[in-house]
Amino acid sequence: MRLSRLVMLCAGAVAVNACGSDKVTTPSIPPVAQVRFINAVNDTGALDMRAMDQIAFSPVANNLAYRSGTVYFPTSVGSRHFRVFPTSTNIAITSQIIDDESVTLTAGTRDTRDAVADRKRAGEDSQIRHHQRRHSGTSSRLDQRPDGERLDWCG
Repeated sequence: MRLSRLVMLCAGAVAVNACGSDKVTTPSIPPVAQVRFINAVNDTGALDMRAMDQIAFSPVANNLAYRSGTVYFPTSVGSRHFRVFPTSTNIAITSQIIDDESVTLTAGTRDTRDAVADRKRAGEDSQIRHHQRRHSGTSSRLDQRPDGERLDWCG
């Protein structure tokens, strides 16, 4: 009986100490741009698109199907490194880099990374096309570029 009282007394002391006032911390969020991905490559299937230089505040799109896009992701500003890969569980396929590029992002802008097939001449690879615009506070349609021109989704 004494042991149970001692355990209860210790548990009560721990509970009282746990209810003490803690200082609230505020996370530091770096300046960000908004980045989204669109897959407009009709001959590769689904794509993985991602920033390669850091993990925090970096956009990722896994298994992004043709004619689909992501929401805008908050992304750290500065020089950023992006890569595009085919989606696969086979390491030989997913190791093929479709595009590899660096871009400088500025705070308060929206950036759309479009994977677009441009194979007018035999043997050319797909390339990434991108648009950048100042943040307007409104969302844009998936089939409309920031300059107002409509994207051709017919392949």
